[in-house]
Amino acid sequence: MPDTIIRRGTQADLPRLASIELDAATAFDTIGYGFCAAFGARSPEEQQRALDEAAVFVAERSGMLAGFVLLWRVDGAAHVAELDVARSVQGGGIGRRLMEAAEAWTRESGYTRMVLTTFTEVPWNRPWYERLGFAGFEPGDDDSELLEIIAEEKAAGIWQAPRLAMRKDL
Repeated sequence: MPDTIIRRGTQADLPRLASIELDAATAFDTIGYGFCAAFGARSPEEQQRALDEAAVFVAERSGMLAGFVLLWRVDGAAHVAELDVARSVQGGGIGRRLMEAAEAWTRESGYTRMVLTTFTEVPWNRPWYERLGFAGFEPGDDDSELLEIIAEEKAAGIWQAPRLAMRKDL
């Protein structure tokens, strides 16, 4: 998509991220995971955390935001807290390009790995991340912040469908 640019997110972008996230979540309805949309979007505080502590990258297409990735610093790694692409432009490589920007930031920031949590049985989740070089792993004692995120996700009901933690060593 030559008319799509990937750039660092700004404070002005944050209010527009929720609509992209909610739009992308409707794709889960097609596979019986309608509960995903019910969780809503990341809170403004979670978005701000990414902007303040780590990074936000956005995809801009024809002057409109089309996708984003939020990164947090977690256990000495870059944690992909959220990645969403508007449904109208999914499948065109925007998600991959956002992850490339996230990985470049991770390396430039001196981190040697990226981590995330995702659904195991959703075709555009685990298999997609595996194609990008991520592998499932069992968080251990050195992953206390990630374990806290997982506990929060479980308490919120996100783990009602099979999920796992994944990492990519850089």
